[in-house]
Amino acid sequence: MNLLQLIEKENRDLLGITKEELDSDFVFHESMKIWQILLQTLKDEMSDTINQIDIMESQIVVEFKNIKDYYPMVFLNYVHKSQVWVSEYIEFLEVDEVFATYHNQFQQIEMYLDMINNQEPLS
Repeated sequence: MNLLQLIEKENRDLLGITKEELDSDFVFHESMKIWQILLQTLKDEMSDTINQIDIMESQIVVEFKNIKDYYPMVFLNYVHKSQVWVSEYIEFLEVDEVFATYHNQFQQIEMYLDMINNQEPLS
């Protein structure tokens, strides 16, 4: 099962909905609740690296600690439906299967954060 199938199945299982109902506005808002919980879990797991994670309009905003004058925030776009948001999140991170399992997602994101921390400042 690929990531998008996993998220879609998880949303359906948690919300008790059919595949046809997955595109409705109701499901979108319920999916946002699920993702807010996941983001809070991520923040808790990475409290030494992440200062804040918020969902704001069409973006997930991740504010990192200890990055000083550059890369203070990273914006992860999503487009209305949770499965599209996840797809763009993976594309942004350039890591396949970032959310493949809950057990390795934090390690994958930590690797990405390390990569950001090692970047040269933007001039």
